[in-house]
Amino acid sequence: MKKSELFDLYLQNKLREKELQEFKNQLNNDPEFNKEFQRLKEIRYAVRYNARVEIREQLDQIEAGIEKSRKPKRSTSIPVIIISLVAILSLAFVYIYVQKPTVSNLEVFNSYYKTLSIEDIIESPSITQGSLEGAALLAYQSGNFKLASQSFLEVASTSQKAEHYILGGLSAIEIGNYQIAVDQFNILYNQFPEYRSTALWYSGLSYLASDKKVEAASSFYSLSVEKESKYETTEILERLDILPSQSVSVGLIESIVFEKDSLSGNSYSPSYQKGIISDLTTRNSYEFFLIKPIETLKVGDMVNYLTLEEITEDNAIGIGVIDK
Repeated sequence: MKKSELFDLYLQNKLREKELQEFKNQLNNDPEFNKEFQRLKEIRYAVRYNARVEIREQLDQIEAGIEKSRKPKRSTSIPVIIISLVAILSLAFVYIYVQKPTVSNLEVFNSYYKTLSIEDIIESPSITQGSLEGAALLAYQSGNFKLASQSFLEVASTSQKAEHYILGGLSAIEIGNYQIAVDQFNILYNQFPEYRSTALWYSGLSYLASDKKVEAASSFYSLSVEKESKYETTEILERLDILPSQSVSVGLIESIVFEKDSLSGNSYSPSYQKGIISDLTTRNSYEFFLIKPIETLKVGDMVNYLTLEEITEDNAIGIGVIDK
């Protein structure tokens, strides 16, 4: 099988379990294979983005033509207007199809995740030979993400530096250890306020890759309401068919789970909170997830919440977010 075919099958989530494991092993242990895969992802993303831009421009041009044709003219042609309307409706259909394809959570992850270099995280990095930090940085730089992940876990537990948690989390994503990744980014979110956007973005991507839509949607929504964010949260929420409601609803906490996934040696243990909200009026149920737990929250509490995903025939339980 050609590499390009193998890459496509992975991105379409069509590899069998054994093939998927072999693919991940090669991705982790073959730096050149990993680089080729990253290049293909970037090309695919660029093609999709350019297609969306081109269709938007065509829609704008046709809409402008329609507006112009609405102005009173002696020789207004009804057939021309009808043809234009048909054209814009056809393009709108194509636009919706391109903008919101039916894709898996893993495909969305692969569209947005890009391997970062050390220089993207640390300005003018200095690699000290013989030190554990130096070994971790060299492992990451060479594409040995398994060793990098293990090393950064140890380094971060003593250094307590934000860049070590970021690089450790990214290394874990690269080898498919998404729970370790979200644990690292949870520490980053709660211990380093200036890196909350980074923590939410990569937590969301990690949850997507592990097919946890509630957690992913909650992370991306939290990021979307940040005042300044460089990440494409609006676009990725649309891809996931997440449409935040404009009005606040009231519900009761029906169930709640507090999870604590301790990383050995860290002064802060990653914590998460999730549960179900029951709407007071409709009695509909909505799952919620919090990257920063509300320690006083308990079953029976009344809360304000926003709906992120409504209940459908396919989804008996929607997705909500507590309006704190």
